[in-house]
Amino acid sequence: MSRTPDQAQGEMLALLPDGWAASADPDTFWGALFRPMAVEWSAIEQSMESYRREIDPRTASNLLPDFERVLGPDPCGRDQLALTDTDRRLLAFQRWTAGGRNICPGYFIDAAAAIGVTMTIEEFPLLMCGQAQCGQSIVTSPNHMTFLVGLPATRTTQAICGQAVCGELLGSFTPNLMECVVRTEAPLFTVPYFAYH
Repeated sequence: MSRTPDQAQGEMLALLPDGWAASADPDTFWGALFRPMAVEWSAIEQSMESYRREIDPRTASNLLPDFERVLGPDPCGRDQLALTDTDRRLLAFQRWTAGGRNICPGYFIDAAAAIGVTMTIEEFPLLMCGQAQCGQSIVTSPNHMTFLVGLPATRTTQAICGQAVCGELLGSFTPNLMECVVRTEAPLFTVPYFAYH
């Protein structure tokens, strides 16, 4: 915990040797001599204490650009969007801690939660004789490497009658940012499908 200037000055004065020439009173020559150093030490300690929050990308302010510089451009372009500082922190944290677990659904669900997106993943296990249950879907060999990703609805636009002009699209759809992450980082032997709800 950082010290106030008065506390730092008091501790410096307490280190002086005993005797009439070196008084521990802050209003003496020694107190005036140590006061500027005490103010600087207090400022340094407060600055160091504030940087404890900078270790984690989720709470970083001053070091957030450094985290982003070290991570480099996002392969999905999420860093090119107009993100708030909170979103930038969550994205940096997700990218900083990601890696090595993308073989399991929990990795993607955690990555989505890190940027505030609720995601579900449904896997289709291969139907095995003797282990199948009544009502279970029949999944053949090539299809057991697929999984269904449920994502919340994203921004859609539709043409409005009377306002649309010739040649304009009848509608557009913006996929969720996590779709690119799943497509980019899913194991190569799997095929993800996406359902928006």
